[in-house]
Amino acid sequence: MAKRPTHEKLKSKANVFGTKFLDRTRNELIRILSLAIEQSSEGIAISDLEGNLEYLNHAFAKIHGYSPDELISKNLSIFHTTQQMQLVKDATRQLKKTGEFKGELWHLRRNGHVFPGLMHNSLIKDEKNRPIGMMGTLRDISDTKQAQEALEKSHKELERQVKKRTKELAIRTRQLEELNTALKVLLSKKDEDKKNLKENILSSMNKLIFPYLEKLKKTDLDEKEKIYLEIIESNLKEIISPFADKLSSKYINLTPAEIKVADFVKHGKRTKEIAALLNLSAKTIESHRESIRNKIGIKNTKINLRTYLLSLH
Repeated sequence: MAKRPTHEKLKSKANVFGTKFLDRTRNELIRILSLAIEQSSEGIAISDLEGNLEYLNHAFAKIHGYSPDELISKNLSIFHTTQQMQLVKDATRQLKKTGEFKGELWHLRRNGHVFPGLMHNSLIKDEKNRPIGMMGTLRDISDTKQAQEALEKSHKELERQVKKRTKELAIRTRQLEELNTALKVLLSKKDEDKKNLKENILSSMNKLIFPYLEKLKKTDLDEKEKIYLEIIESNLKEIISPFADKLSSKYINLTPAEIKVADFVKHGKRTKEIAALLNLSAKTIESHRESIRNKIGIKNTKINLRTYLLSLH
């Protein structure tokens, strides 16, 4: 009968099995990590503390126009112009001091073209927390920069258009204000001219017409001539009044005969007197009066025709 393995032997075998299992797990994990880094679309590179490349994935090399094998042991300065190196040194100094750098750095391609890159660099430390290298990730942000520049250009153009339109609006506003001022001056001048015209007409009437009418009053006139003279004098005095204009404009449908009758009524003449002055029958004058009341809108009211006509003064 075979001997049973002792506890110690079983434990020893278990440890051997566990070690082999862990080794396989570690190796698998390392293999997966290696594949992930190599296949990443983002550039990844590792260098020593002096910036000499120890590893870089295909994306990092391709961004710059190289293959990975061409860059191993090369210094990071191969990716930068002389002018860019000062910023690179500043970034490296910050990385060694704080353990991290994030920001934009311009890079140089193999063909001489430069492009903006977004960097995220970390300091690599050993088990005793001592710096042993640097790792960086890189993303080409040329498209983002171009979009940003296009947006800024569009924004500036919009601002320019707004300033232009604002300036044009200010000019138009000023022109309108000047035009408004000119119109006010013209209207003021028109009112002044109108006032002067009225004053000149009144002065001329007082000097050239009314004195002769006064002389006529003192001559031997029959009753009919006196009435006509009175009407003439009254109408002349009202040349500067708005009565005739109001009557003819507001009630434009009055006939010439009705306007004459309305004028006599306004001056207090009765139907018979008007009939005698116009050589018409009293019935015709009454007909004109009714037509006038109808046309000016006071028919079938108790409003006195003469009082209404006087209110138009």
